[in-house]
Amino acid sequence: MAYCSKANEDFMEKQGFVSKVHRKKLHLKPMPRHLQRSDSGKSVIRSRVAHVFANQKSQREEQNREVFRTLYVEFLGILYYK
Repeated sequence: MAYCSKANEDFMEKQGFVSKVHRKKLHLKPMPRHLQRSDSGKSVIRSRVAHVFANQKSQREEQNREVFRTLYVEFLGILYYK
């Protein structure tokens, strides 16, 4: 899970970005309700984005396996006929 730091927040503000990073709670204190709601909303968005990227990665890996399988079969055929 990603948390914000002062340096990262300053950098993002200078670049004109809006922070969408989770907030940490204070040590040994309960997390305020408004931060809980904010973090849970950010988690929903993060999970949706992560699932999309995971699906794309899975499809790429499947394509790569098929390409390597084809190349391997061709390589074995070349070795066999030499």
